[in-house]
Amino acid sequence: MSHTPPIPAGNQSPYPLQEVPHKPAAAAPASDDPRVAKTPEKRTNLETPTLIGIAAGIGLAAIAGGLFYAFRSPPPKRSKKRKTAKA
Repeated sequence: MSHTPPIPAGNQSPYPLQEVPHKPAAAAPASDDPRVAKTPEKRTNLETPTLIGIAAGIGLAAIAGGLFYAFRSPPPKRSKKRKTAKA
């Protein structure tokens, strides 16, 4: 099954099936060259746990506030004022 049948000339794809070989790249410029961009320092993953902690704290505060609001004591009952009939 390794044999591929010949393809007629009118049936061949206009696009190449394999990439054309590339020329080797030129040597990289020296690291002290001012035109070369400096690689930024790698950041630590300190930001991610801090943000997760802040989000958890805000969420817990919202839940606690909701529970305090739901289970608060009912307001004191007001005495009913009687309506007097005007003559």
